[in-house]
Parts: sequence; structure tokens; C-alpha cells
Amino acid sequence: MEPDNAWYVALRGEHHRIAGRDAEAIRDLTEAIRLDPSLGFARASRGATHERAGDLDAALADLGRALDLDPDYAWALARRARVWRARGDSHRQLADLGRALALSPDWPWARCERGDALRAAGRDEEAVADLDIALALDPTYTSAYASRGESLARLGRHAEALTDLNRAVEMRPGYVWALCRRAVLHAVMGRPEQARADVARVRDLDPEALERFADVSVLP
Repeated sequence: MEPDNAWYVALRGEHHRIAGRDAEAIRDLTEAIRLDPSLGFARASRGATHERAGDLDAALADLGRALDLDPDYAWALARRARVWRARGDSHRQLADLGRALALSPDWPWARCERGDALRAAGRDEEAVADLDIALALDPTYTSAYASRGESLARLGRHAEALTDLNRAVEMRPGYVWALCRRAVLHAVMGRPEQARADVARVRDLDPEALERFADVSVLP
């Protein structure tokens, strides 16, 4: 009966993780692993919970063990990529996302994650290619519009970039990052009034954001 009990406890822990109840998730997932140490699902879910809580060493340990148990566990690969991102290791991040997408090429979340990683690495053409696929698979993916908009802007494709950033803000009016990127784009396009309006919205939503994004804070 122990493996069945382990699955039940692990699923309860996963529900806690999805709901953002990290302490409860770790408690139940730890119990599931005690009941069945070979349960990779519980290891991966606990690893993802540790990553969100900022315990990167524990996250790597759990996700690595999950992948020892199942090297083709695409979800665990993609979640470990987030740990590498937090560690500033873009090479390992992209490697894990590449493996995850080789296993699950039609996974919008992993496509967007790799698109974001490529954008952060300055590889905007590749980023747009991944984000195109993510949005073809899921046209409601708000952050994919924002990320693609930023890459398009850096490629000089300003009209397309503005369409994407407008779409992201329409879908999520309080999307501070998208508003910041749109403010900069408005300024580049010679639209100072629109840029000032976006900066004002950001200031109302999250005044500290203007300190985090230097290119926005210097806008007139």
C-alpha cells in the first residue's frame, strides 16, 4: 500500500504547490518521498517548490534526483532550467530547456521560457522564433507577447513590437514589465506623450520598478 499512499500524498503536495502554499507542499512532498524514495514526481515537485522559495541548492538536489530516476522527465528539466536562470547560468539553462523541448516540442511554457532565455542572452532572432511557436500553440500567452515585443523592438521592428506590447497590456493591464518596455519603445518611436503616460502608470502601480529599470527611469 505504501506506493499508493505516496502518490496520494504527493498529489496533495502538488496541489499545495500550485496554490502557492509552499510550506504545506514541502511537508507533504517530503512525506511522499519517505514513503516511496523512487517517486520522481514528488522529487520534481518539491524541487520546484524549493526554487520558488529561493532555496536553490535544495531545488537542484531534488530536480537532479528526479532526473536520475527519469532522464526524459521534461517537466523536471524545464523546472531545473529556472534554477540555472536564478543562478545566472544561461548555458545550463538553455541546455535543459533544449532537452525539455526535444522531448515536448509543443509545450508553450517551455517555448516561452527558452524564448525569454534567448532574449536575455541577446539572441533576439532565435527568441522571436521560439516565442512565435509559443503563441501559435497558445494565443492567450500574455508574457510571450511581452517578451516577443521586447525582442522585436531590439531588432528594430518597432511597429510589430508595439502591437505585441499593446496586446500584453490589454490582456494584463497591471503588467509592469510590459508597460516599462512599451514606455521605452514609445520614446524610441518619437512618442513622448505615450511614453510619459506609461511611466506614470508604472509609478502608480509599482514606484520601485522605475529604480529597477534604468532605461525607463531616465525617460523625460
